[in-house]
Amino acid sequence: MKKFRFLFYIFSLIGVIIFIVALFFIKSELSFVRNGVDKKNENLLP
Repeated sequence: MKKFRFLFYIFSLIGVIIFIVALFFIKSELSFVRNGVDKKNENLLP
């Protein structure tokens, strides 16, 4: 029973780390897309 609890803690920790990394990647992707859109708009302007 103790071993199962230990495994549960490890899995929950891994899940939290993956969640944080995923959020970081989503934020960087969104900012990258936004910068790309801004650059396109600048090129369209005369």
